[in-house]
Amino acid sequence: FMIDVTENDPAYALGLLRSELSTYNEMLTKKPYYILLNKADLADETMVRDRMERMGDTNALAISAQKGTNMDKIEAILDMLMEKGDAA
Repeated sequence: FMIDVTENDPAYALGLLRSELSTYNEMLTKKPYYILLNKADLADETMVRDRMERMGDTNALAISAQKGTNMDKIEAILDMLMEKGDAA
C-alpha cells in the first residue's frame, strides 16, 4: 500500500484501500503487505513518527522518492513480499 504521509488520517486511508481490495477479491487481503508512507520530505520527523504510530502496523516505512529516503530498502521489501506471497 502507498499512502501520502501528509494524509490527515492514514489509518482511515489504509482501511479504505483494504476494503476496496476485499470488495475486488477477498484473497488479496490475505497476502503479505507493506505500507509505504510516501512524500516523507514534506513532513517533519514528528509528523512522520505520528503517522507511523497512527497506522498501528509494524510493516510500514516512510519514503521520499524526491530525496531518496529509504529507497534502498524498497527492493529488499519487494523481494521479501514476493517470497512470502509465493509470487514468481
